[in-house]
Amino acid sequence: MTFKPTREQAIEIWRAGVDAVASDRLVQEAVRTTGETLHLLDERFEASAWDRLIVVGAGKAGVGMAAGFAEAVAGSPWADRLTGWLNVPADCVRPVPGFTLHAGRPAGVNEPRPEGVEGTRRILELVRGCGPRDLCVVLLSGGGSALLVAPAEGVTLADKLAVTKRLASRGSDITELNTVRKRLSAVKGGGLARASGAGRMLCLAISDVIGDPLDVIASGPTVADPSTAADALAVLHRYCPDRADLPEAVWRRIEAAGEEPRGIPATVRTEVIGSNSVAGLAALKAAAQRGFVQMSDGAATAGVARDEGRRLLELAQQQVDTVIDLPLCIVSGGEPTVALCDKPGKGGRNQELVLAAVDAAWDLPGGLNGAVILSGGTDGEDGPTDAAGAVADDALIARAKALGLHPRPYLDRNDAYPFFEATGGLLKTGPTHTNVMDLRVVLVP
Repeated sequence: MTFKPTREQAIEIWRAGVDAVASDRLVQEAVRTTGETLHLLDERFEASAWDRLIVVGAGKAGVGMAAGFAEAVAGSPWADRLTGWLNVPADCVRPVPGFTLHAGRPAGVNEPRPEGVEGTRRILELVRGCGPRDLCVVLLSGGGSALLVAPAEGVTLADKLAVTKRLASRGSDITELNTVRKRLSAVKGGGLARASGAGRMLCLAISDVIGDPLDVIASGPTVADPSTAADALAVLHRYCPDRADLPEAVWRRIEAAGEEPRGIPATVRTEVIGSNSVAGLAALKAAAQRGFVQMSDGAATAGVARDEGRRLLELAQQQVDTVIDLPLCIVSGGEPTVALCDKPGKGGRNQELVLAAVDAAWDLPGGLNGAVILSGGTDGEDGPTDAAGAVADDALIARAKALGLHPRPYLDRNDAYPFFEATGGLLKTGPTHTNVMDLRVVLVP
């Protein structure tokens, strides 16, 4: 073995992928001004034709998107017309010219909170107050579903939390979850667009969803809802066959919804400006710069976290004997699910994925055979923890064995965080101000 990959290299490559989807950079590529003209994507807006510039939105990348937008219009007539309001996690709040960044939830708590409801009330006030000479821009990113919160009539925030937790704990994917959430919300599923009276509404979205479907990103507040009430009921019946599993208000709301119009005005447009594929390509480029042969593991995938971890280990082992004298970097992305036990411990899907790989390598004669496996959330968050994910190598396995920490019990109780905390495997970045799902890096000697 002439080349030994390191965990530091894996982290550098992962970081390069995340940096490529920095939210301020993505917005500035889509927004600029020349004189009195505002350029949004391929559209031009003259200041003389518009009274106000209303910018609203939500998501983990909100602070970066707001900062990028503010910088793009700074020094132009549009800066004086700007009124901005974005709901963001509490640890992302900071001053941005022209914007109010509202703490829609505490840091590390990725679920709807009363603070998010209050912030969304203010967003709806701004959007409903728009007239035909007002230009409205919506900035959306991953985590927007939990930050843009307006329970539908007859449904409480507690009801929405109950259904979200129940579906997530039983393995539903993000598309299924959003199909239900859109039917319980006044803003999701095109609700924000339908509330707008603006002459033009443009939404710039950073995608955290496999395939970048516009109706799923942040639950699609500015796009038509292609799902139906019947689709939502099918999801509920699939994961909650016992009606008592969910609040009765949830069943009543969806059953009574019928097939009401869920379209949007023709004045609304939504475009994706950043995605997992962009991060993956940047990570591969960084790997090449460090002397690795590059291998993309295909398009972003979902699946089950522990199954994906075992698959990545198998893939790494297969490559050990197939790449001659050259190290290999395998990059993949996605957002796998975790089926929680009755009393889950502390962790997240990325930590569980890496822990499953460690468990699979535990009794192998060569362990990881010099490979390094990293999985991290590009937003800097992984479950209700302060880590983005985890990274494992043979040295970590040796430390775990020396400490008498077998990975299997931790895996069985969804308790990856304490295992990696004790063995030095946690990936901690703090908020990255972007979110394009998870990015995984596997280095093979």
